[in-house]
Amino acid sequence: MKISQNKVVSLLVVLVLLLGLSPVVVMANAPAFSYGDVFASVSNGQAYHYSSAGVYLETLDDGLGGYTTGSAFDAAGNFYMTNFSNTKVTKFDRNFPHNILQVIDTAAQSPGGHSESIFFDLSGNFYVGHASGNRDIHKYDAAGSFIEKYDVPINPLGRGSDWIVLAADQKTMFYTSLYRGIRRYDVSAKTSMADFATLPGPGVAYAFRLLPGDGLIVADTYDIKRLNPDGTVNMTYDAPGQDCWFALNRDPDGTSFWSGDYCTGNITKFDIATGAVLMTIDTGVGSDALFGLSVFGEKTEGGPQPEPEPVEVGGTIYPVNKLAMLAPWISLVAVLILGTILAVNRRRVRS
Repeated sequence: MKISQNKVVSLLVVLVLLLGLSPVVVMANAPAFSYGDVFASVSNGQAYHYSSAGVYLETLDDGLGGYTTGSAFDAAGNFYMTNFSNTKVTKFDRNFPHNILQVIDTAAQSPGGHSESIFFDLSGNFYVGHASGNRDIHKYDAAGSFIEKYDVPINPLGRGSDWIVLAADQKTMFYTSLYRGIRRYDVSAKTSMADFATLPGPGVAYAFRLLPGDGLIVADTYDIKRLNPDGTVNMTYDAPGQDCWFALNRDPDGTSFWSGDYCTGNITKFDIATGAVLMTIDTGVGSDALFGLSVFGEKTEGGPQPEPEPVEVGGTIYPVNKLAMLAPWISLVAVLILGTILAVNRRRVRS
């Protein structure tokens, strides 16, 4: 078999072009939402995104400024954050670069309402609690359209529905109203219910989460309390130097929870059973800035749990054709074969 040198050179050029143009697997070093990731509402219209190991990943910014507070995830894993100062809710795309998909103006129903908390039901609707304005709990559908509002009883000092949690029955709404009580309201019958508990001692009840078996955990300023189904205190949690416990959410592992202190800007992870401190994240924002946190894949008794991301933390894999992945190796083998043929032809010419 005799192949001219010009033909060999031409084939080599074609193969080099194929090698250069062949698609390859691209790993983008960008943060993805993964189970256990922590999102801290740190004011200035922002939330800090940390890995489950407490490593800072990125800042999400709603562009509105002001205090940011409650947050939650829909079933698709998109991130919703309330802006207390501007009475709005911002929806961020789960996929990198986490663009803003929508801004829901809850002030349209409650001017100056200070949207503080948000919670999804199992049908994809979400509820927003308001500390001021009409002080009501608003209900929106999955598209962000207003459905109705609930005129819940407020505390004696006039504060509204600050922190809200929907029970597994999808009708009992628990809420705190910046005093010692944890209240309940039936969103199906639109009637108030007996308070779940009145907490002992000083402080203000802030964010909380229900537990399996009808108990709950609540951030109560000077400590964090775990309550039995009858409303009595079962256990308390605390860490040195933390006396402004405000934000709280459960971890996807089901055995731990996170709470944030607005005086220090620290977020602490506790073991539910033992009370042991498992981790501390210093957000670096100082006092009067950390007023909310959520955890991707968080355990809720009445809400959805997002599906886990199919890729590892720290990058996004763009799918490619398997043949394209092998193209560089095929090209290399072809070059070696052509080189061998060229060398053989040269020897024959010399002989």
